Amino acid sequence: MANQPAYRFTKTFVNPGDLVNVGQALGIINVTNKINPYQLSIAFFFLDKNKVANKQTGNKYSHFAPLFHTANAGNIKLEEKKTYISQLSDTLITQEMGKREKKRYEKKKLKALEKK
Repeated sequence: MANQPAYRFTKTFVNPGDLVNVGQALGIINVTNKINPYQLSIAFFFLDKNKVANKQTGNKYSHFAPLFHTANAGNIKLEEKKTYISQLSDTLITQEMGKREKKRYEKKKLKALEKK
């Protein structure tokens, strides 16, 4: 019996090789499994410069497990069969932004608050 994914991206916003920022949407998911509808499996790979420099044959990509910021456990590697509450703060969003980007972000946020 084959495993059917619980999701399918109906629209993707990023492509392989794109730089993805904190909080950036990757796509829109169409739920196909009503029993456990909010699952998403994702893998992160990068071009390993050491494999390229050593002229290694075969796959030149390596895998890494990122840390996720959660409200209930802090910054951790997620474990299977556990539930986490995600948390996204301005500090997390802006941590890798330059001064100009931070200023634009704050300005955009203020405009959104003024509309409410």
